Amino acid sequence: YSLLLKKREEKMPKAYSVDLREKVLKYLEINPNKTSASRVFQIGVATIHRWVNKKKEKGHVEPLRRKYAYKKIDDQ
Repeated sequence: YSLLLKKREEKMPKAYSVDLREKVLKYLEINPNKTSASRVFQIGVATIHRWVNKKKEKGHVEPLRRKYAYKKIDDQ
């Protein structure tokens, strides 16, 4: 039970900033090698692919907003 409770208390990681996302995309304009960008910015290649696709499809790289918020579990 304590493992379950601990799992619930863990927070989801924060989204990468829009500034970083835009810097990565600017870098790719100069050097289109996604593996190189991954090393320079220390982020996953799959993440870069998602941002490139999102920019093409939606025209921006804003992170998704959660429609709900995690609520703290009271000990009572």
